[in-house]
Amino acid sequence: MNRSLRKTETLNLRLTLIEKDGLRAAASSVGMSISEYVVKCHEVVAEVLRTKR
Repeated sequence: MNRSLRKTETLNLRLTLIEKDGLRAAASSVGMSISEYVVKCHEVVAEVLRTKR
């Protein structure tokens, strides 16, 4: 794996149980971990916002 792409950083979030369960269910429904799902959602939203400028 390219060292510049190696994931070494973490992000801690405070969530309600309902929010965490919702993220877990959404990620599971598309075969992703919660981390993968959150990162992918960020990428998609960032791209949408870029195209609206």
